[in-house]
Amino acid sequence: MDRGTSSVEAIKQSGLPTSLNQKIYVVDLATHRAIDAIDTGDAPRPIAINPNGKYLYVNVDGLQGFLALDLETHEVAARVEYSLTEREKARPSRTHGLWVSPDGKQVWTCDVNLGIVSGFDATRNPPTQIARVETNVPSYWLEGTPDGKTLYVTSAPGDVISVIDIASRKVTSVIQLPKGSAPKRMLVLDVPVE
Repeated sequence: MDRGTSSVEAIKQSGLPTSLNQKIYVVDLATHRAIDAIDTGDAPRPIAINPNGKYLYVNVDGLQGFLALDLETHEVAARVEYSLTEREKARPSRTHGLWVSPDGKQVWTCDVNLGIVSGFDATRNPPTQIARVETNVPSYWLEGTPDGKTLYVTSAPGDVISVIDIASRKVTSVIQLPKGSAPKRMLVLDVPVE
């Protein structure tokens, strides 16, 4: 969460997650030692890697969007913000949840409090916004299908999962879960049927 002027201690007392870490660490898999650190400027949150292995996308506190980290140079290649109205910018919120399409051509992310899911063209540097889908409920996490056609977006406060068709960029249905389910993280699996 964007801590604003609140101290970490005050945030902890309120029961919300906190982190003083402001880096993504690069680890040598042979030695299991950190060999570099990429400064993200604020606490990193969810991450997603492009299938080509060139970029790591990172949500960070205080950024309505994500960072694109170059995994060859270990530097921030782009700071990507999604389009918001002035009214939306004035409302405190945060970005949480990233998904990269299986072909690596799109990156999708959620705005928690505003209920907006944004899509970006990852073939461009920096990635450019190509979609904005309003779920009308707080959006916490998202996951896509292995074929890259559908996104599932959770809303813990609403006990729902919004289903988004990526091609039309529209919510096509809403899965209502029992009260108190509070869906957050999820995986979408392609399970073989015999």
